[in-house]
Amino acid sequence: NPCYNPICEHDGVCSVISNTTNVSFTCTCSHLYSGQYCEIPLNISTNDSCPIECINGGTCENGICICTSHYVGPSCQYENPCIKQNPCLNGGTCFSRYNTNGTLSTQCFCLQGFTGSHCEATLCSPTSCNGGLCTATQNNIVCVCSTGQIVARCRV
Repeated sequence: NPCYNPICEHDGVCSVISNTTNVSFTCTCSHLYSGQYCEIPLNISTNDSCPIECINGGTCENGICICTSHYVGPSCQYENPCIKQNPCLNGGTCFSRYNTNGTLSTQCFCLQGFTGSHCEATLCSPTSCNGGLCTATQNNIVCVCSTGQIVARCRV
């Protein structure tokens, strides 16, 4: 669930978008902010022009550049690091972000059953439930023990 960890800034509301192949999210921003993560303060005015030129197919909307999925940054000047080298493993979904300090970062949202900053770890291992049946939930596991109990870990 991409909205499990707060990702939308400035009181933006995160909503999950899912289909059969991947999970995504959208942030609904207040009228004072815009951008994928509500990270861009809007300069409320009647002038819709962008202070900088939008490049690489980006378009100007409400005074900010809206980039295609392949680019990020104030003028869409940086290649999306998720496109060339997706750091997310095991079917995780990569989201890139241009930070206000001028750096690029990525964040992985893991499929159910995986965890870690790059979705590199499985939640259920052969010893997770001491012989019980392990089921992964969002960032946690549930064990069904041989006694029929459903607990965090089966005791031997």
